[in-house]
Amino acid sequence: MDCRDDETGLQCWAFEDDSFYPTRRLQGAVTVYAALESAAEAAEYYGEDGDFLNALRARMSELKDAIRAYLYNEEEGEFMPNQFMIDIDSGRHEWNLQSEKNPGAQAWLIWPVGVFKGEAEEASQAEKLLEYVRPHLEGKTEGFSYLGKILIALALFYRNDPDKMAEVRELANILLKDVPTQDTHHMGEVVVSIDTDGDGVADVFDNRVAIPHVWEQSLGYMLAMAVYSPEAFSSFETSLQKSPSCTCSHSPAGPDGIFTIVLAMIIFLVPWCVFRMKYRGVA
Repeated sequence: MDCRDDETGLQCWAFEDDSFYPTRRLQGAVTVYAALESAAEAAEYYGEDGDFLNALRARMSELKDAIRAYLYNEEEGEFMPNQFMIDIDSGRHEWNLQSEKNPGAQAWLIWPVGVFKGEAEEASQAEKLLEYVRPHLEGKTEGFSYLGKILIALALFYRNDPDKMAEVRELANILLKDVPTQDTHHMGEVVVSIDTDGDGVADVFDNRVAIPHVWEQSLGYMLAMAVYSPEAFSSFETSLQKSPSCTCSHSPAGPDGIFTIVLAMIIFLVPWCVFRMKYRGVA
């Protein structure tokens, strides 16, 4: 709750994502909102007093209003990465209006966080993201990265809209079937689209950077689930439910949880000990 800017109601300064400069932008705002929502849910579960819970919810509401006021472009119908930045050399705080979008942060705002769930801003943003993804997967751009996170959000948002879902499924199939490397089906962090016959449309998707890229591969797996088994995703807003016998005054691990922890420690420590003995000449 203390991560707050008094002037705007947005979050505090931070090195958000890959930024080398402290910023205050959409990606950080969505992250802080998710943290506040999780904290409020946990506070309610563990029976925190009303004042603390109300304070968390009030801060969530304030941050949501600030996101709408400072980071939503009503004319464009989407959330923009307009951001405050600190000039390290001069120490001045500047409002930096950028035209460049941050589709990843826009997608997180829909899923998993759902800041504007069921509201007009969310629907408008989903439309913009669908428009953004299509030309990339049709081979009409120079390349792309992290389209999986966008398509996951769209698949879950349009899950009850057959027409839109068909469009999302078509794009997801291209990303999952045509983009990965041949035979090994690996994905890189970046994909370069190559037009080999000069017709203006790429016919080769060339994966590059850290292949196989674990996060891109993970997004691909989640995308397949979102498209074909959306019920496998738990809603971020689903409330925690106490079991009738749980007083929640002790560790929730229980005997089974403790056994799992001990087993994990053994699995980790045995190879480590063998490695240490081997290279010290014991084994």
